[in-house]
Parts: sequence; C-alpha cells; structure tokens
Amino acid sequence: MCRNQWIVPALLKDFEFACLLPVGRYTLQLRAEAEKIKGFSDYLRGKESLSKCFSSYWDDDKRFNKDDQPVVGVSWYAAQAYCLWLSLLESNGKNTALYRLPTEKEWEYAAGGKESRTYPWGEEEPSSRHANYKNNEGAPTPAGRYPKGATPEGLYDMAGSVWEWTAVWYDKNYLAIRGGDYRDTAAALRCSSRDVVDQRLGDYLVCYRVIRSSLFSS
Repeated sequence: MCRNQWIVPALLKDFEFACLLPVGRYTLQLRAEAEKIKGFSDYLRGKESLSKCFSSYWDDDKRFNKDDQPVVGVSWYAAQAYCLWLSLLESNGKNTALYRLPTEKEWEYAAGGKESRTYPWGEEEPSSRHANYKNNEGAPTPAGRYPKGATPEGLYDMAGSVWEWTAVWYDKNYLAIRGGDYRDTAAALRCSSRDVVDQRLGDYLVCYRVIRSSLFSS
C-alpha cells in the first residue's frame, strides 16, 4: 500500500505522485523520449540529478516564487520533461504524448481565435487594465490578475507577464516564444508577435503553457 500515516500532509501529494510514477521508471522513459527530440539527449548527458537539471535558478528569488505566479527560468527541455511526466502520470504510464507544448499556430489560434484578433481580448489598444507590460508591475503577476485581458474563450494571460515556449524551432538554433513579458511594449502583446531564444536557457522572462490533445484519452 503506497501510503504512510506518518507523512506530513504537505509532503503527501509528492509522495503519492512518486508512488504512481516512480522516479526510476520516469527517468528511463525520459531518456528514451529524449532521443527523439533534437539536442535533448546531449542536454541530459552527464547529469545525474534530474531535479537540479530541471530546477529554476530563480526558485528562491522572492520576485518570482509567489503564489500562483508563473514558474520562470524553465528551459525548453525542462518544459518537455514536465509534459512527459504529466502525460505518464495521468495515463498510468501508457501514453507519453497526452500533454505537450503548443505549436506556434496552435498558440496563435488560442490567443487570437477564429477571427484572428490583434490582441487576445480584441482590437482595443493595450492598457494597464489588460496586461502586465511596460514594467507596470516589475515582475510576473499571479495567473488571472488581468480579467480584462482574457480571451472571449476564457484564456488568461496570453499577453504580457511572461513569454511562453512553443514546440516550434524558429531556425536550427532557436525556438519560438509567444506572448510578451512584463517589461515589453504593446507591440509584443499582439497575437502575431514572437521572439526566439536558446532552448537550453532558463530565462526569467520565459514560462510555458501546456495543451492536452483531444486525440488521446487516458
């Protein structure tokens, strides 16, 4: 039985996850999946501790670790590793691709809708009511802080606060990110705007959002 009545409540959830998906089994699956992703095996090579490999440099920085703030400083490879973990956890180890990062087209469609809105909320020019940008907050903000900036479909924070990884290589060296960050100008908040960044970097301006494919069931 994978429980222990003496485990403190704060640790119980992590303990349950470890029972459902043991670290050893996850590590083997991760290394197998990494072979299919450009540069991932090289990124993992020589790294014995996955927790250190995938942790954020800013984990202990008070500017970036408040409740409900997006987790920043996560490399593209760490985001891929999280998608795999979540997929295996939900599918009881049967599916490696239940969750994934969006393509650029998927991200832009989610932000701009079928009508191809200029901004996630519509055509109105950005203001401090819509998004965290132009350094008006000085750091990423908790999810949902800007309801006026939500899409009509109900997605929050698609513009401003932090850039978001996508699954798309911009060229052979860099990956595309979308959404703009808290220091950017209004131009970066457009649904069509992009930037590029090295997939190995855990930048404090970059986070990620995952999607669950409707093609799979758990």
